[in-house]
Amino acid sequence: MFSVNPIDPNKNNGMATPVWIIPKFSFPIMKDKWNLGTGASIGTVLGETSTSYGLLYGTTTFGSRDMNVSFGIASGFVDGSWTDRPVINFSTLIRISQRGYFISENYILSDGNSSMLLISLGGRTIIRNIGLDFSLVIPAGVDTGGLFAASFLGITIPMHKSKN
Repeated sequence: MFSVNPIDPNKNNGMATPVWIIPKFSFPIMKDKWNLGTGASIGTVLGETSTSYGLLYGTTTFGSRDMNVSFGIASGFVDGSWTDRPVINFSTLIRISQRGYFISENYILSDGNSSMLLISLGGRTIIRNIGLDFSLVIPAGVDTGGLFAASFLGITIPMHKSKN
C-alpha cells in the first residue's frame, strides 16, 4: 500500500506531507477463517528535513475476505529511535457491495504516561483489482481543542495475481 495525506505543501502555507509504504505478507492458516500476517509501515514527511518513521508488525485476522477482524502488535521508530511501548491495532473490513467495503483501522499508542486512540472510519473501492482507501482518522484521548478528523487516502496494489 502506498499512502499520501492529500496536503500540498505549496498550497497549504508550507504544511508538510506524510508519505509511506506498507508492504505486508499474509499466510493462511485456515482458508477464509484465519490468517497470520507480518509487515512494515515505513514513511517520511515531505517538506521536513529529518522525519522518518515506521512500524514493524505482526497481525492475526479472523474471517473471510468479505468480513473479518484483525488484531496486531507493532514496534515503532521515529528518526532511527525505537519506541519502548508497543502499538496495538484492531481493525475490521466488511463488504457492503460487489466492489465496496467498510473499513475501520484503529491504533492504541502509549508513551508510558498517557495513551491515545486513533480511530479511522472509511471505505475501500476496488477498481481493476486495485483498492482505493479513504477514511477519516479521529484522535481520542488527547486534547485537540474540539472535534478533529484528518483525511486519509491510500492505494492498495496486490503483488500477486488474484485467484478470485
